[in-house]
Amino acid sequence: MEQVFLWNIGPISNEGGKRLSAPWSRLSISRPERRRKRLLRAGRRLIEAQEQERTRIARELHDDLSQRLALLTIELERLLEASPDLSPEARSRIGELRNRSAEIASDVQSLSHELHSSKLEYLGMAPAMRSLCHELSRQQRVEIVFSHDDIPSTVPKDIALCLFRVLQEALQNAVKHSGVTRFDVELRYASDAINLSVRDSGSGFDPEDALKTRGLGLISMTERMKLVGGRISIDSQPQRGTAIRASVPLGKGATANAR
Repeated sequence: MEQVFLWNIGPISNEGGKRLSAPWSRLSISRPERRRKRLLRAGRRLIEAQEQERTRIARELHDDLSQRLALLTIELERLLEASPDLSPEARSRIGELRNRSAEIASDVQSLSHELHSSKLEYLGMAPAMRSLCHELSRQQRVEIVFSHDDIPSTVPKDIALCLFRVLQEALQNAVKHSGVTRFDVELRYASDAINLSVRDSGSGFDPEDALKTRGLGLISMTERMKLVGGRISIDSQPQRGTAIRASVPLGKGATANAR
């Protein structure tokens, strides 16, 4: 392994033997290690920028577009109430437009929550994950069974967000590619780690091939886990289902005040 060495140049003494400076310590720095740390810092900055942009877009969707659609729905409802003399065909058409507007408003609100979950911030990781599973079940008409232990309220925000995003990506991939309609999610707490698993009994895949064809999500999950010192494993075979397991170590500060 190529290394860079910084050597001491002392101690330095005068002619009378008096020491003028303390010896430097010898320091060995691995170039690959320095490169790895630079990549981790760059990855962290990229994910932080991504989350900031997600938050901005989610706020605009919620505060602007969603509100405008809600007002449009209300106006269409008022139009129906104020126009009793309209023909049945016209009333039916306005009713359809009102329902469509309400559906779009609901979808925009769901997208806003997907981009940035305020529940994760205010309610905690388990309630936010439960809500995510419920919303995805409703949208995709699938069954997602979510179970969890009592999770410490002191789990660091970066770990909670990391696992939340891993769950999002894993479920979206599973719903899209597995070919089944039931998924099992478990969030477990150990004294030294938080463990998340997402399982299905669907078509499965070859993880190496998936990295080449649809691997952006898998790469994103892996990179996020690296930033919090966690590990992720993907156990999948064609026609034998898939299990994605993520584990993040916890410090001593996350062992109290469970919820």
